[in-house]
Amino acid sequence: MKSAILLSACLLLISACSPSLKNDSQASQYYWPESGDSILISADLNNNFTEHGAGVTSRHLVVKFNGEAVVDGFLSDTYEGMLTGTYAGQDVSVTCHMPKVSGQWREVRCVVTHGDKWAANLTF
Repeated sequence: MKSAILLSACLLLISACSPSLKNDSQASQYYWPESGDSILISADLNNNFTEHGAGVTSRHLVVKFNGEAVVDGFLSDTYEGMLTGTYAGQDVSVTCHMPKVSGQWREVRCVVTHGDKWAANLTF
């Protein structure tokens, strides 16, 4: 009994402190162990807005590098979109594939690149 409780506590502690890819319905975070840098990408998956009454919906997308917002903008509900910014003097680009099925948004997949060094496939 004691060993089962101890094992459960250890697993809970390990999962709470794991510095790997974190997914939930609105954000995805990635850490680069070699440099200690992190990317947090988040999107407003619950709220659409309509531009100019044309029925075009968009999602608000924010990308943070080490806590600093480097990309903040809106992507339309087309299949693919791209936003850009800068961090530490180098370009940052975010390309997202955002399929809709029966008018509903599904899994959002993004590729974030920073200069020629970083690339991360983030899914949420």
